[in-house]
Amino acid sequence: MRTIFTTMITVFFMSFAALIFPANAQGTSDNQAMQAQSVISDQLSAFIAGDGDRAFSHAAPTIKQRFQTPERFMDMVERGYGPIYRSSTYDFGRNSIQGNQVMQELILTDQKGNTWQSIYVLMKQADGSLKIMGVQMRRSENSIL
Repeated sequence: MRTIFTTMITVFFMSFAALIFPANAQGTSDNQAMQAQSVISDQLSAFIAGDGDRAFSHAAPTIKQRFQTPERFMDMVERGYGPIYRSSTYDFGRNSIQGNQVMQELILTDQKGNTWQSIYVLMKQADGSLKIMGVQMRRSENSIL
């Protein structure tokens, strides 16, 4: 039952993402896109380095409130987002900015050689920084497994 629900949510989210990501990404602020990519890259580097404090620093306040500590956050990411936690390679794809929200596509390869598509949602904070509010991830069709 959980698998069906997860699949339905993933299909809905990916359909939604396809609608909001314009093919040519017009209207996207280069500065905000670069800032979002920098935040994501630094968090990925922090995961690889095992630096929970740095990885947790990029989480939105609602995520921090939910997980309370960098250790709990890292545990959740490792268990629920393994390909992100220990990616081998990654490339940024399309992005979209709507108001104070940035959606950034990330294509990554896990340590087993599987390709994953992730959609990061970042929210601009009062201080101007971008924080990660959530990530939706699905295995790409060209994966090995």
